[in-house]
Amino acid sequence: MSGDRTFREKEPQSELHVATIATAVELVLAMVVGTLVEPGGGSAMAVFLLPVLVAAAAILAMALVLPTASFARWAGARWGGHEAWWWVPIVAPMVAVAPVTAVALAAWLLSGETAESWAYLSIWLTVAVLLIPAALLARFAVRSAMAGRPVRMTRKILGGGCVGLVAILVVALLVQVNVDAAGP
Repeated sequence: MSGDRTFREKEPQSELHVATIATAVELVLAMVVGTLVEPGGGSAMAVFLLPVLVAAAAILAMALVLPTASFARWAGARWGGHEAWWWVPIVAPMVAVAPVTAVALAAWLLSGETAESWAYLSIWLTVAVLLIPAALLARFAVRSAMAGRPVRMTRKILGGGCVGLVAILVVALLVQVNVDAAGP
């Protein structure tokens, strides 16, 4: 893993920064979508929640996005001979199992009850889908740093990243609507 060592020496913070920024964009977009779905949900209070969202984005980036990118990098090197972008969508559902299992376990321990299995499936799918754009952008930051290029992600995140995120959210929304329609 000499490539990883070179990356860590050149740009030790860029992967975390990019993952946090991408996760923050996803959280803000989710907040906007939530406000559109539930009108009158107190959108004026959203301004006061932005610092909390940034802190949550940093925690989620460290707990979910960076492990997804690292596991995809490792899996690509181990099984594919080289790291490819498509390892991120393969690995994201595996990483998403951990938080969904933790939520289900916490719900069961606190209330003694669990939700319907389709609810956990829906949460798992949503988490997996939301991990993909941030992990892909973090992967791009690593590759840029390893190649010796500066990590300038503003255009990538605001351009391609947001467009990709909107497309993924539309697909996730369609899947959610289908799951709700097929419900129990």
